[in-house]
Amino acid sequence: MLNEITKNPKDCNLNKLAEESSYNRAYLGSLFKKYTGLSFSEALKDRKLLDAYNMLISTKMPISEITEQVGISNKTCYYNKFKKKAHKLPNDVRAEFK
Repeated sequence: MLNEITKNPKDCNLNKLAEESSYNRAYLGSLFKKYTGLSFSEALKDRKLLDAYNMLISTKMPISEITEQVGISNKTCYYNKFKKKAHKLPNDVRAEFK
């Protein structure tokens, strides 16, 4: 599951993985949390934020495009979660790496 989150975070979801592995969604989610310490949605969110961070520092792509590329649809939510995780806003991170 971690491999799928890493390889394809934009299209990854627990329902799809449960169906592919023939596990119940809730059971698969609880197994994931048991072994990683994170819920599936937390791990997926963290991966998307990491990908967005890497794109911020390595490309000149607009932030709106970055959020679209990593699969984040709510930009306000993205800014809030990014700031909570990185302790800076995306524009501030990008300014550091100019």
